[in-house]
Amino acid sequence: MPYRDPSGVLTFEMTMPYPTGEFRLMTPQKQARFTSPNLTADKPQKLFRNPGDTFDVMLASELPARTKLKISASNLPVNIHPLRVGNPVLWVGSACLLMLLVTAAYILWRRSPEKEADAQSTSEEREGLVAALAALEKQHESGAVDERTYQRERDLRRQRLLALLATSPEAG
Repeated sequence: MPYRDPSGVLTFEMTMPYPTGEFRLMTPQKQARFTSPNLTADKPQKLFRNPGDTFDVMLASELPARTKLKISASNLPVNIHPLRVGNPVLWVGSACLLMLLVTAAYILWRRSPEKEADAQSTSEEREGLVAALAALEKQHESGAVDERTYQRERDLRRQRLLALLATSPEAG
């Protein structure tokens, strides 16, 4: 029977619709405790199915029709935040878990071997372009390359180097 009382006590009433010779309430020992002004405690009993389990017994005899039994259960487990759709704790917890998973996936993606290999090849290409620009400069100074070829090659290599620098992770 679901309940939401943070005290861990549940009280309920039931009406016996017809005359009852004997009403017996059996509850496992060492769990919830039951009390009732209508029932009296009887000696504990063991059941055949589970010989190690002992049950507390409360009973009432010769109950007339329409007798109201009031029974209270205490020492019940308390569930202050039951799982239900509108529970804010459930939504906040789910949102935090989702954020954690997305963050972990992003970190793993950033550290992926393909991304590191791409960064390595970009770095190598960048170093190669800088070396090629330096070599082109030396060739131009020595007269091995004419002015027109020098300008064209230098502009192409500079544009490629600027594009690599703009897309590199260290750029931002």
